[in-house]
Amino acid sequence: MAHPRVLEHQRGLMLQRVDRHAAEAEKPHKGNPFLPGEQDPDAVPGVNKLSRGTELTTEEAPHFIEWAKRNYPDVESLKQARNCYSSSHSREAAA
Repeated sequence: MAHPRVLEHQRGLMLQRVDRHAAEAEKPHKGNPFLPGEQDPDAVPGVNKLSRGTELTTEEAPHFIEWAKRNYPDVESLKQARNCYSSSHSREAAA
């Protein structure tokens, strides 16, 4: 069991964090991330703020498929890359 002073210190840190997040949530947001750049007064010129996530357009899909076939000749190599070396797993995996 942890020492009571350590527990009290950790509790204080947790409460500070909760208060900080509550204060951040109340702040007005600058700009609108869903507006095209030319309509957003806070946008940086030339930066596209909209994110499509992992979706590909019909123009992009053939290029991605060609790249994937070139880099992953079979399903096993693709599975290995996704399951072991994806940047979503850890920093070391992405290196």
